[in-house]
Amino acid sequence: MDGGLCEEVVVHERELLPCSLPPEKAAALPLSLLTAWHMLVGRAQIKAGDRVLVQAGASGVGSLAIQIAKLCGAQVAATASTPEKRARCLEIGADACWTYDEAVSHAKTWTQKSGVDVVLDHVGTATWESSLRMLRRGGTYVTCGATTGHLATLNLRLLFFKQLNIMGSTMGSMAEMHQAWDLASMGAIEPVVDRVLPVRELGLAHQLLEDRNVTGKIVIALGDPTDW
Repeated sequence: MDGGLCEEVVVHERELLPCSLPPEKAAALPLSLLTAWHMLVGRAQIKAGDRVLVQAGASGVGSLAIQIAKLCGAQVAATASTPEKRARCLEIGADACWTYDEAVSHAKTWTQKSGVDVVLDHVGTATWESSLRMLRRGGTYVTCGATTGHLATLNLRLLFFKQLNIMGSTMGSMAEMHQAWDLASMGAIEPVVDRVLPVRELGLAHQLLEDRNVTGKIVIALGDPTDW
């Protein structure tokens, strides 16, 4: 094993899942799929009719969260930084998609001033305040990451006057993985793969991520991707 990558791993049989998906799609799914499923279904417990705002909807977690929320019968809005990313969010099921700067005002109009029921976020510091402002009274903020920073200032008056629920979320259970994986295997949830790169271009993959030039996931192929 070198640099966190390996060609073979040994796992217990109970950790295996049946897979009929192409390798690049299968590789793009497990971590983000389980994370998004646990955030929305396990932690926020979304239901049909909820209004859900997905921050960074064109990310790996975000793109799957949009689809999961729609499968649960929710109305879904998302944020994304470029017109191309916003268009992709709409293609995979978002009812609306806005820039980060305009999200608060548009969410107010979208919900007729009542606020959204759930905000899913892994951006961190940069979207913390706007996420809380978009929530309705009794709304739920759920986070699994801190891409732009892990420190945030909380206005306690906003928290208790709006009676907000603030939840952390990490990964999920194997039972949840089976639920989500079954839907993905049936094609009800589709991973968004930006591109497949050979392992020799791992540096490029990291640069693309740092420059935010990725929609969905980058998959690294051990070998020539054209042989897959």
